Amino acid sequence: MKNIFFRTVVLGLFILSEACQENHFRNHPEYLEEILRVVDSTDDNQKELAFSKMDSVFRLLKQPGVRDYFECYNRKRDFYFSVRKDYERAMLYADSTIAVLKTRLDDNSIAMEYASALFLKGDICFAQKDFDEGMYYYSTAKVFAGAHLKDSCVGTGYNGRLGFVFFEQGKYLQAAKFFRADYYDRLACEANKFMKFVYMQNNLANIGYCFSKAGMPDSARFYFEKALYFIRVQENSFPKDKAYIQLAKAVVYARQAQLLVNEKKFPEAENILTKSIALTRSDYLEFTQQSMLDLAVMYLDTRKTSKAGKMLAGRNLAGQPSNRICFNGVLQGKGRFTGCIPFTHKSRKIPPPVHQPERFHRSKKQKIHGNRCCPEF
Repeated sequence: MKNIFFRTVVLGLFILSEACQENHFRNHPEYLEEILRVVDSTDDNQKELAFSKMDSVFRLLKQPGVRDYFECYNRKRDFYFSVRKDYERAMLYADSTIAVLKTRLDDNSIAMEYASALFLKGDICFAQKDFDEGMYYYSTAKVFAGAHLKDSCVGTGYNGRLGFVFFEQGKYLQAAKFFRADYYDRLACEANKFMKFVYMQNNLANIGYCFSKAGMPDSARFYFEKALYFIRVQENSFPKDKAYIQLAKAVVYARQAQLLVNEKKFPEAENILTKSIALTRSDYLEFTQQSMLDLAVMYLDTRKTSKAGKMLAGRNLAGQPSNRICFNGVLQGKGRFTGCIPFTHKSRKIPPPVHQPERFHRSKKQKIHGNRCCPEF
């Protein structure tokens, strides 16, 4: 059916290209919306094939508009950044998005997408550990939004991003301040109820983890409890997202257990880590395995070698996680979780924080056509 659909669209585009004289900024939602819907519904392991079909149809558009380019580039950037972790290629599409949007900043909706695209490029810089460049793009996006857009909420996500930058640099108290600011930003600006829940509980947990890393256990414990209370009060509002909510609780439990281990309160730590493992075993095996490893290490440290052996044997759980687990961009070296609540749930794709500007990184693979950067079309 998908092949029939694509052939039908291609035929229609041939007719369109012969019959219409479009201006440069004309968009083609009547064709692209259906194609993009197919791309969005395609599994990640088939996404590149869907992209190639999308490109074939796109090339038949006589004069693609700014939003036509944006819709295609943005999906590729998201896929290579969030799924493939191919940051060089993601940067290619981020630059392409910025270049094409920049041609129509007189249009308010395009200017909003431009501010978001700048933030997103900063996220890629951050993932590449290029913190100075990431800060540059975050700041430029924030300044652009303040100067050109009436909606003060467009800059939402700026403070959360800076929180992650400072966290990664080991500046935990500064990071906590920015996570707290992001909490109030989300409270005021986030329209989607589930997203508001995700970001707000995530910020509370992140603040607690910052205090834990800074050696302030009482403050850490306070914010962990606030995070759990917030989750408990809100969870019944999202019955379809039970697995994500269980994971959110489990991450906080795991961080609380770390505090208890540091205080050598091993029985309490064992109890709470066991609760954490039970919450995620059926849906998030990767996190479950990490929690089991942490418990095994505690058993070894307390000379409970028999228990440690059983836990390590059980850690080789069958199968792979059914969901990508992205801890808002904050992962330690060898795949160990840092304690930030993950931003992916099997029923929803939750975007990472958003925002950056006009310096143009040109990859050797890019082809420059006038004032737009076109790696594929």
